[in-house]
Amino acid sequence: MLPVDKPALLAGWAPPRFDGLVPMDAAAGHSTPPLPSPAPWAQNAENAPPEQRLALLENRVRLVVADTLGIKAPAAIEPRARLFDLGFDSILALEAAEKLTKELGIALHDTLIFEYPTLEALVNYLARACRIGPAEAESNRAAEPAFAPLEETDIAALSDEDAERLLLAQLKDLAE
Repeated sequence: MLPVDKPALLAGWAPPRFDGLVPMDAAAGHSTPPLPSPAPWAQNAENAPPEQRLALLENRVRLVVADTLGIKAPAAIEPRARLFDLGFDSILALEAAEKLTKELGIALHDTLIFEYPTLEALVNYLARACRIGPAEAESNRAAEPAFAPLEETDIAALSDEDAERLLLAQLKDLAE
């Protein structure tokens, strides 16, 4: 058997799926927080006329949803289609929330897709969070319930963990 220096061998290594999520400090042998990077959408939105920002946001969210689901034609995603009917599960919902956080440069919670389960509801929420869009988008969002009603079959399709996460998010929102 050959002697192996395991710490030196594994320094900076992460499983391939997780590369780039947590940079490793090879000298110290511990993880360091990632450096903040400018949000690509935010940079484009700043240069766009205010009346075009909502359309830019909708397009960006549509692209993130399509990329997360592996849909090659993002335009095929209907605004009111339920994202979980398109193929989202709890892991993909977390992945999409992380991508949107990075793209938009704002902190978003892990239950985002559960709370805003359609492209339309998600864009309306994000428009408010980013403080963009015409006044009618704000008034439409205010009239919309915080959570889209779930049909019994939708709830039955959720795992126990996903149902618990959704319930806790709804309770938290009601308490605020």
